[in-house]
Amino acid sequence: ASCQDTLPSALEAVLERTQDFTDSAYTSHEHREAILEASERLKAELDHLLELYATVVQTGFEGAANSSEVEESVQACINSARDLSRHLANAAINQAQDLNTATKQGLEIVTDIRQQALSGDVERLNRTSDQFQDSIDHILEVCKLLRHVAVSETLQVSAKFTEINLRVYGPQVVTAANTVSLHPGSKISQENLEVFAEMYQWLVSDVTTIVKDVLEASQAKPEKQVYMSLPRPG
Repeated sequence: ASCQDTLPSALEAVLERTQDFTDSAYTSHEHREAILEASERLKAELDHLLELYATVVQTGFEGAANSSEVEESVQACINSARDLSRHLANAAINQAQDLNTATKQGLEIVTDIRQQALSGDVERLNRTSDQFQDSIDHILEVCKLLRHVAVSETLQVSAKFTEINLRVYGPQVVTAANTVSLHPGSKISQENLEVFAEMYQWLVSDVTTIVKDVLEASQAKPEKQVYMSLPRPG
């Protein structure tokens, strides 16, 4: 396939993933605007490059492919890609910095859930369970964004599995708590709740670790390779 096919497809995949950043309720207005502007700039630069390429194809490749105009257009695309990557990373880092508060609140909510389940306070348990799900959703959002900006495949995989584990096992705390509230005298139900509450602590620990690893790797990455951390297809 020619670059006229592959480059637009690659750009579409990148822009699709930037929507995770711009659609996030936790992305600040400033970061959202910066990402949108950088995305439009990259699209415009790539469109210009493809127009030049089409002209080269029509007029012949002899000497034209190395013209200064084409070289400048290629460099403009690279610069725009780096700029977009930087804004995406900044948005993810900004959210990650708030993660400590979110995880702490989540652990406090788990304590409340356990107490309310044991006391059989179903009404309060339902409200607290909703708060807990909101907390999980927030953490999952950060994991997803960090996965997009992770600078190595190993970190991307780690972030993805951390996200999956939290998505699958986190809500089990609520399920176990509901069972306890229905059967407060059941020792098995209580032990089951304790198991999932403890598992959630481990999940939060995994999240904290992957956030730290992604941020440290991102800061250590040479500037000239920053554009490689743009979201990848798949």
